[in-house]
Amino acid sequence: MFFLTKFALVTCAVYVGLAILVDGATSVLGRWEGWSFFWKKGASVLPVGLVFFGAMWLFAFLISWRIVMTPLIARINRI
Repeated sequence: MFFLTKFALVTCAVYVGLAILVDGATSVLGRWEGWSFFWKKGASVLPVGLVFFGAMWLFAFLISWRIVMTPLIARINRI
């Protein structure tokens, strides 16, 4: 498998997994506490969502870099 394809698939899998965890956590908190994580009356949702999901994407990217690219770079440097 091409390393970029593998890298993209791992990044997507990690991001989707994180999104499912965040969705579950917000659902549980919404039922338990009666509030929602992203929507607050009178607050702008766009900047908070951009920063949060951007940080989540960066975290997924760094995890997949560690899983896929670090061993590949180590293998290249051994040659």
